[in-house]
Amino acid sequence: MSLEETRLFQHFLLQDQAASKNVAGSHFLPEWLRLCSDAIQITYQSLVNMPFKGDKEAAVGTLAMDAVSNVLVATRVGLWGDVPESLSILRSAIERCVQLELVIHTQRYQTAVHEMDNKFAQLDFDEAVRALGDRGKRIDKLHGLISETASHATSGRLKWNSYKRDGRTYIRFGVALDPSLAELCVFYAIDVCVSIVSAIRSAYLQDGQGYAWESEWQSIHDRYLKLNRQYRGQFENVTP
Repeated sequence: MSLEETRLFQHFLLQDQAASKNVAGSHFLPEWLRLCSDAIQITYQSLVNMPFKGDKEAAVGTLAMDAVSNVLVATRVGLWGDVPESLSILRSAIERCVQLELVIHTQRYQTAVHEMDNKFAQLDFDEAVRALGDRGKRIDKLHGLISETASHATSGRLKWNSYKRDGRTYIRFGVALDPSLAELCVFYAIDVCVSIVSAIRSAYLQDGQGYAWESEWQSIHDRYLKLNRQYRGQFENVTP
């Protein structure tokens, strides 16, 4: 039996259909997805054209690629309306992005390479949060919300098991036809996308390297700030 002949494959098709319907049913998602796409594209270009050598190349490339890979998957799952799974994956992206920011900010590339091959100690998530000060506190708050409501087998996670549409209650079965749920996931995915680009850009600039995508970055950054001013309050609490 081929995959296409299985009921599982039919469910996969349903997930992608749900993504299309959620995007079509949202006033915000088309614009937000363009921003997310642009941030991921500039990340890819920045990584494949890195001028760094040795430990810096290994540390920045490995940490950034792991973070952006998680964001890609979290975004797709989020478009299905599957909030807890999307945020669970995004939680890993947040952790990796915080490590990336700390490594670049402190230029601890040799330490990063050593700990990537062994175990994170000086550069684990908690240490990175403390070292990043106020920004670390803001990231830790979101990380904690996700951990409580989506990433672990908590009672809070069970609240995502159903959703309402047109006055009726439906069970989330890897899919939710609710654009507002997809919006929540994509909103936070953009947060991580922009943070990854910002960190990589800093890695270029600290060596006196010109950043070839500066105009694209400024456009992404301006759009991101506008997005936050308009909608941050709407998504401050990820609980249903």
